[in-house]
Amino acid sequence: MLALAAGGPPASAATASYSAYTINGSGGDSAVAANGWGAWNAAARTCTLTTDITFTKFTDGIDVQSDGVTIDGNGHTLTGDSASSTVPQYTHGIYLSGRSGVTIRNLTVQRFWEGIGLASSTSNTISSNVSENSTYGGIGIDLSASSNNIVSGNTSSNNTYGIDLGSASNGNTISGNIANDNFWGDGILLTGANNNVVSGNTFSTNSYAIYMGGSANNQFYRNNILGSLWAQAYINGGSGNFFDLPAPTGGNYWDDFHTPAQGCNDANNDGFCDSSYTFDFGGRDSLPLTAPAGGGKPALSLDLPSSFWASLSDYQAGQLSVIWTVNNDGANNAFQVKLTGGADSKGVSRLTALPAALGSGDVAAGSSASVTLKYSVPAGVSYWKSTLAASAQDGMGTTYTYP
Repeated sequence: MLALAAGGPPASAATASYSAYTINGSGGDSAVAANGWGAWNAAARTCTLTTDITFTKFTDGIDVQSDGVTIDGNGHTLTGDSASSTVPQYTHGIYLSGRSGVTIRNLTVQRFWEGIGLASSTSNTISSNVSENSTYGGIGIDLSASSNNIVSGNTSSNNTYGIDLGSASNGNTISGNIANDNFWGDGILLTGANNNVVSGNTFSTNSYAIYMGGSANNQFYRNNILGSLWAQAYINGGSGNFFDLPAPTGGNYWDDFHTPAQGCNDANNDGFCDSSYTFDFGGRDSLPLTAPAGGGKPALSLDLPSSFWASLSDYQAGQLSVIWTVNNDGANNAFQVKLTGGADSKGVSRLTALPAALGSGDVAAGSSASVTLKYSVPAGVSYWKSTLAASAQDGMGTTYTYP
């Protein structure tokens, strides 16, 4: 087994066979460093890919073997056995078993049986990834028996199941994702999964947008359900599942129930149909939306920052910590909110690398999130001007920049 470690980028994409890479808290061995497939930052416990990697044999991609580490795909791609006529079954692009505090971001995973698989893992963050083109029966993002994870801003397409919450997948937050063109299965599948929140997602051109069996106390709201091939939702058993919240949040947008011709009237122009949308196979949305949810640029504003010396050594070195807080002043949730760049006056320089996510990266309507950046402040400077840039996504997956 190989481990992702420090090293510079190679001249071309890497090719690997048989063994999966592993990533652990120490950063791994020198073999991968010599090949330059990934860079390990020990202080941040972060592995950043520096090239695309193609696997030519029946194998997993990256096996995460430690808690509290980050894999930053850096826009690169893991590809499964593309030389075969069919994708190998039971292979995983990224695999976490019994892990917590792990972040997977900015990565494209394709042609594995499962793109990103969590098995009995808790409190991890899966954000801004693409998982696509798995084998028949395969899954884009799998949260088997995994709880309290955040799955946000990902795209899962051309799989059998887009996002799978299996038995004992409890308390997860699934927000701002796109699950589309999963022709032979479901946008999101819940079986024996309880107390999950599914909001601000777009499920497009799946056999079933939502398929749920034996699951309880799940909340679905502000999702966009588009072009399902067989049925929009199939709900079989379970209790306490809600497909709407009280106004002004409401329910979901269903492309076969949002106009008067489809049975949706909105006499008071409040943005909700006056009648419920009853699913063909169990379940009901009592406040269906008359227009897609989440579209448009989120209304974000920046609070005046607060600052502090984190330690005596920071004070002596002139390294000041500054808390930046972003508010969501609009009605739409903002996803993947991060500071992306900036400039400072009077010789002040920023020590924290950007982009930096605001909190978990999602800022719900009416709420706020913060991030702390560290600056080097020359002696004698008591104030300076700092200009920041940011980006965010709406519920349809469109990215906006600020200012």
